[in-house]
Amino acid sequence: MTAVVMPALRKGLSQARLFCALSMLESPGQPDNSVAAVARQCGLSRGHFSVAFKAWTGLTPAQWRLARRIDLAKLMLKEARTIADIAIACGFADQAHLTRTFRALVGMSPGQWRARFATH
Repeated sequence: MTAVVMPALRKGLSQARLFCALSMLESPGQPDNSVAAVARQCGLSRGHFSVAFKAWTGLTPAQWRLARRIDLAKLMLKEARTIADIAIACGFADQAHLTRTFRALVGMSPGQWRARFATH
């Protein structure tokens, strides 16, 4: 009987390396958590890593990282912080940058999302 190999494994990114990559991409405190640095840590070229990462997650590393930042913003919107403070805390340049990105990915502004989903 032949074992079934997941497509991402054939591309050289094991589940253990994926978890390491996710941890690095998620940690803003890392000295160098760029996609190129994460790829090097996984022993892959940037391009090869991006293809394998997308095979596992369905998103490119940049898309995944942006989605995580939006998820963090959603959590913070449940608190009594200003949207400008949340934008900076989530790594956006300013409130307008967060609002544009949030609206593009979520379909409404952070203020609208807060009014609809946050319980104060």
